[in-house]
Amino acid sequence: MKLSATNILIGFALVALLAVGAGLWLSRRKDPLSTDTTVVRNIAPEATLTTSSQSPYFTNAKSILAAAIPTPFKWGDGGWNDASELAFPDWVELNWPTLMRIQSLTIVGLDAAMQPGKGADGPYGLKDFTVQAWVNGAWSTVVTVTGNTKDMTTHTLSTPVTAQKLRISITDSVDHAWSRIVQLQVQGSEA
Repeated sequence: MKLSATNILIGFALVALLAVGAGLWLSRRKDPLSTDTTVVRNIAPEATLTTSSQSPYFTNAKSILAAAIPTPFKWGDGGWNDASELAFPDWVELNWPTLMRIQSLTIVGLDAAMQPGKGADGPYGLKDFTVQAWVNGAWSTVVTVTGNTKDMTTHTLSTPVTAQKLRISITDSVDHAWSRIVQLQVQGSEA
């Protein structure tokens, strides 16, 4: 089969059109691995953690900031439990290296079987607490909860808050003994 110059030129033109089309498609697609810091995501793993106290039996408190909720029977490998039984308040504080725009947070406690909570009533959740954001050099309360009995709670802020620090201050737990958190998820983005 003999190819003419016209057929060769048509072939090159088709290849060029396909390449341009593919380039346009690639430039417009959304990359799930995007490093765009304005994308809303779980920003808790990007923070450092400070606590009011920590039980010597739970030495990996920073694991509450991990991206994935722990699987059953992993509670002993991490999580936060305060060190002062029957004494409140207790607190955990997240500190980011830059200002964040915070939209919501989920606090995962323990269920009745001492496993990560799933949103049911349970004896080991946080009962009374506030969520505070560090705004203009002072703590500002953005969520207040009293009388909670759930082992996992999600709190969507009525207005997103821009802050570099977030603190959960606990004044009582369902069992009135210990403050416990298995995981924190904070949905937000860089401000």
